[in-house]
Amino acid sequence: MGLTPNPATAASCGSLSGAGATCTSVINTTGSTTIGSGYKLTATNSIISPQVATFGVLPLLTFYAANHGTGWNADMYGQARTTPVSLTESQASAITNGIQGADAICMYEAAQSDWHPNIQPGKKWKAMLVDGVYRIACTSANCTTSGISENRDWVFRPNQQYRNESQNLIGTTTESAIFQFPTLSPLVGYNASSAGNRYYTASFTGLSLQWTPIEAQTCVGATVSSATSKYANSDGSMPARVGMQDRGQGELSSVQLNQNSNNCGFQADNGGINGILCVQQN
Repeated sequence: MGLTPNPATAASCGSLSGAGATCTSVINTTGSTTIGSGYKLTATNSIISPQVATFGVLPLLTFYAANHGTGWNADMYGQARTTPVSLTESQASAITNGIQGADAICMYEAAQSDWHPNIQPGKKWKAMLVDGVYRIACTSANCTTSGISENRDWVFRPNQQYRNESQNLIGTTTESAIFQFPTLSPLVGYNASSAGNRYYTASFTGLSLQWTPIEAQTCVGATVSSATSKYANSDGSMPARVGMQDRGQGELSSVQLNQNSNNCGFQADNGGINGILCVQQN
């Protein structure tokens, strides 16, 4: 299927430039039709919705990593350096902090096709987890001070559509690469392998309701330095900041980032489960 500009608005469609440009007055035709100078629209490089064509942008996915229903505790560093997540000694030694550990857990789970059948192989994944050092979403509330320049090794792209593991559209990120709330669908898409029959799923995030880090609740462990020690402790007396997605209610508000604190050693019981939200990078 191709698209051609409405003749009345052909001039505006012909001035499009750059990935993500849109033409809001188009009509469907067959075949492949050039729109403006140098632009060709096909179903493989565009998202097509009624009366809107978005150029060069395809939705990316998120999924909930929960260790096949048994959960993860907040010691991302320790868990990622042991089997089966780190399959070799060299892979384990390459993990030097909790953020790298969480990313390794995301990559490990994404490769388990029986756990996550909707995940395509060969993609790169990172964890929506901040520590205020290695990974930061915003340093001011909702990145209002300096916008996307506040990001550090952040997991979302700006102006990008995302879908959850249930294939439901979460929404489109802002120019600062964060979501405004409420989202259209939950960040976490439920599946029986990940969540089991528990009342809620919780994601370790380290985030406030405004995307800034809460460094005091990052499960600091006794490793080499304060920077590398975050998410390196499973002590049940220490707090870890989590976002909450209540099973069956489809939470859409900012409590998906920050609802309360769970203890750093908690994985799962009949009431709930802890895990991390993994975000597609390519």
